[in-house]
Amino acid sequence: MISFIVTGLKEVNIGLDQLSSDVSRGENRKLIEVGRIVESEGKKRAPVAPTKSQSAGSRGPSKSRYHRGRAPGELANSINMVVGNLMVTIGVLSGPALAYAEIIHDKRGKNWKFLGPGSKAKGSLVGDLYMDRAWDDNERPLLKMLDDGVNPAVKRFNRS
Repeated sequence: MISFIVTGLKEVNIGLDQLSSDVSRGENRKLIEVGRIVESEGKKRAPVAPTKSQSAGSRGPSKSRYHRGRAPGELANSINMVVGNLMVTIGVLSGPALAYAEIIHDKRGKNWKFLGPGSKAKGSLVGDLYMDRAWDDNERPLLKMLDDGVNPAVKRFNRS
């Protein structure tokens, strides 16, 4: 018969619990930071409804019209972030733009291929799939940021 006497398991469990807690805190902090970046990048890429003067002065195929009740920047201002436990959700989650955000994002509008004067004035980043591109265009540095949230906790654990 072979018997083993193991000591120090309580300390190992305490250390692993501390590691788990530290990793969760670091990861949550970095998720919020990454979420804010994706939120702001999505706002930069979201199309803009034209103002009355932009609409009146526009010519060409866009046939961009001013819509009563649809304020310029309404879509971008409706992009929000909701923070959960080790999770962030970013997108148009509520507000007046919720009715048309998905249609514009997925380029299913009638005249989508022609950006209006409001969107053209905003810059070259504006276009379809604006939330997808907010992540895709910055994926490598964002993933590095998430890794950086975990690494300090693991290094502390390895030193102990």
